[in-house]
Amino acid sequence: VFPAMLKAEGSYILPENVPANEFLNLENDKISTSRNWAVWLHEYLEEFPGKQDVLRYALTANAPETKDNDFTWKDFQARNNNELVAVLGNFINRALVLTQKYFNNLVPAPGELSGYD
Repeated sequence: VFPAMLKAEGSYILPENVPANEFLNLENDKISTSRNWAVWLHEYLEEFPGKQDVLRYALTANAPETKDNDFTWKDFQARNNNELVAVLGNFINRALVLTQKYFNNLVPAPGELSGYD
């Protein structure tokens, strides 16, 4: 209905691609606010203060783009430990080690940018 309304109005650019997701379930069950079966942000932030980006990452990485998907707290923990902590921690450690090895623990001043940059 919405594209037809835009076309009938005449001055709007019609959307060429309208992304749509499938359903995200919680622990193998349909998310339902009426049954109190959901990830409530205020409760999550009480339990994990300052960790909103971890939840944001886990939900985004688990986005049901092509088929229904399931969010589990076990998967949430695994993504946090194996993807965020391990990969990000390794990247930061490597950057610090290379800074120590090649730049005497000092971040070098930025140089001139070239066309390659």
